[in-house]
Amino acid sequence: AFAVSEPFRSGTPVERLETESGSAMDCYMVNAAQLLAAKQAREKALEIVEANKDRSDYEKLLAYKDWICRLADYDQDAVNLTPDRYGAPWQLISVFDGNPETKAVCEGYAKAFQYLCDLSEFEDEETVCYTATGVMGINSLVPHMWNIVALEGGNYLVDVTNSDQGAIGEEGGLFLAGSANSTGNGYLFQVLGYQVSFEYDEETRELLPDVLSLAASSYVPNTEPTETPVPTETPVPTETPAPTAAAVTLLSGLCILSAPLTSWPATCLPT
Repeated sequence: AFAVSEPFRSGTPVERLETESGSAMDCYMVNAAQLLAAKQAREKALEIVEANKDRSDYEKLLAYKDWICRLADYDQDAVNLTPDRYGAPWQLISVFDGNPETKAVCEGYAKAFQYLCDLSEFEDEETVCYTATGVMGINSLVPHMWNIVALEGGNYLVDVTNSDQGAIGEEGGLFLAGSANSTGNGYLFQVLGYQVSFEYDEETRELLPDVLSLAASSYVPNTEPTETPVPTETPVPTETPAPTAAAVTLLSGLCILSAPLTSWPATCLPT
């Protein structure tokens, strides 16, 4: 038995089990359509990694950012209308499923970038991606999720959400960004004339104390990257203008992306 988020359950409970401790668990069948979407999303992620396997570490990271921005549209309605701030837009499946109707919020973007990096073999074993949570903004701070990448001896901020079309970092100001302007719990970045603040939450500071100190300046590649390859089988969804930096949000989520598609048992959730 394993726990899974509500969208991956199918219908009503099929059985109620009593555990040895005396507690009860409702058991559900897993939603086959959602599992198929998860399988397709994994295949797409693997396709992207395979297409970039012979590139430098920097070129891989740049290609992953570009691919996520190409595939994903920001879901402002989810942020405004979802009471519990949780569901499909918070999952990386919404980035890779190939469905132009599904969109993502910052957590989906950041998880997608982390996932591509986790699937990759980098030239330098010290090239590592981490995921950070906290708040960010210009005039006011809102909950957000982003990434930190260790590359060639420095740590850099990667905010894929705000690197998308129409966002403040579209021109690269929030990709492999460094900053000498520490705020104690985070950093300030100068982007397009605006001062953008990122502050880590307590959980991130406790989990990643050794990687949150950023390089004093943004990463500068040794050579110009080649054009990001586009697998021919991948449909490119219709582009939708992304929100500005002040319109991002996050909440944590659960995804069963890497699970196999066949021989699924019933899913049991404690009550």
